[in-house]
Amino acid sequence: MEFDKTGTTRVGKYLINHSFIRPGFVAVIVSVAMGFLLAGILL
Repeated sequence: MEFDKTGTTRVGKYLINHSFIRPGFVAVIVSVAMGFLLAGILL
């Protein structure tokens, strides 16, 4: 999705209010947790 400088292309009321914010946040948390887990096992 592209955003223009005039602000006419909006997904929601706020800048980060879009459909990928929750799945992306969950993916980051799970990835960091798995990284720490694997580092503890392998190192």
